Amino acid sequence: MSAVHVPTPATFDEAHQTKVDALLKEFQKTEIEIMKHELKLTEPLFKKRAEIVADVKDFWFQALVNCMATNVYIDDVDHEALSHLSNITVERDLEDPRAASVTFEFRENPYFTNASLTKKFTLAPDAVSLEDDFNFVEHTVPEKTEIDWKSDDKNLVKLKPTVGGQSGDEEFEPGSFFSTFFDNTNKEGGIGHTIIAEFYPKAIEFYMGETDDADIYDMEDFSDDDEEDEEDDDDDDREIDLEAEDERPSKKAKSNK
Repeated sequence: MSAVHVPTPATFDEAHQTKVDALLKEFQKTEIEIMKHELKLTEPLFKKRAEIVADVKDFWFQALVNCMATNVYIDDVDHEALSHLSNITVERDLEDPRAASVTFEFRENPYFTNASLTKKFTLAPDAVSLEDDFNFVEHTVPEKTEIDWKSDDKNLVKLKPTVGGQSGDEEFEPGSFFSTFFDNTNKEGGIGHTIIAEFYPKAIEFYMGETDDADIYDMEDFSDDDEEDEEDDDDDDREIDLEAEDERPSKKAKSNK
């Protein structure tokens, strides 16, 4: 009978480890070059996409809502303001694509006077070199975006502020999207990497509900028949709060890379 191998971290001898470390460095350099090349190729495509969807009503708002990774940060009070969203762009330095800026463009709206809101993520002073393993959350600094609210009763950041932190003892409540994303300067509390790396490249797929993202709502999963089946399986004495099932999660998992 052959020996059974169980999952166990293994190590190399010194001679092999030196060669492996050098190889991993080469892989990292290659990944960086691939990323740079990809950005160059996709930049004109993203511009063409913006032109195509420019007259599609609520394209960007619906795409954000369809992407569960961003949806969970959108409060009910945000819907009207975000319905005036006309475009989203992401800009990255082609020579060092680690830092980024995200711009939301808006039509005239009753909430703020800004025609656009730009969220910048700059490299942290202690960021690793371009050739080292880079962690977006740890190695970038989110800058606060100033919003010129038309009145206090329209100031969504004040009306629904972000409460708590994702790594602290206090329960985290994201509040308004404008608070969590634009007003936020907490490295752990932001959703910048999600928008930059996951949402933006696949905005059309999110809009159409055709991504492989398991977090996308599948309306068939919420059909009446399914709900009845679940109720039949539950204990008859158990009370089900359907409204509670529709609420947003209060705590969100952070994006790390």
